[in-house]
Amino acid sequence: MVKCGACGRYLPTKDGIICDKCDVAYHRGCLNLSEKTKISASWLCPACKNKVTRTGDDSNTPVKCQEVCECSPLHKDIDIGLEIRLFRNEVSAMRNELKEVKDNITMLKDTVLACNKNLEEMDCRVTKLEKLYEERLIKCDTKILEDTISKLKVQLNERDQDLLVNDLEISGLPEQKR
Repeated sequence: MVKCGACGRYLPTKDGIICDKCDVAYHRGCLNLSEKTKISASWLCPACKNKVTRTGDDSNTPVKCQEVCECSPLHKDIDIGLEIRLFRNEVSAMRNELKEVKDNITMLKDTVLACNKNLEEMDCRVTKLEKLYEERLIKCDTKILEDTISKLKVQLNERDQDLLVNDLEISGLPEQKR
């Protein structure tokens, strides 16, 4: 992997455009070139194009070129070893962050499982309480019905006693007509 001469980010050599003169690689997007644009084998980067002397009088031709300043990544001495160490440090930091994220996700999973277990226990308790409530209602209804039956029996016995008191036995009279 090499760094782009314009933006300084890494890019695979097969995906970039390489200058024929200075061998610096560029992203197509950094040079405003589409993927469909064909690049010749003798392609020159903007810095090398600026260094090429022009022949003839082209003073009336509008020319657009990128100005390259001394602070551009093209003119920096790149220490590959340093870049690799920095890259490794970044990767290591990312690994540590991912480990922390993984640990947090594991803790979250454990917490969710514990909450789920608590919810199931509460559901069982609510179901038991509902059954107990229904049983008490049935017992209460049964008690009310038993009390009503007892009262009705007492009333029936009282009426039977009243009817027995009113029953007279007449003796000595024949039951047939004469």
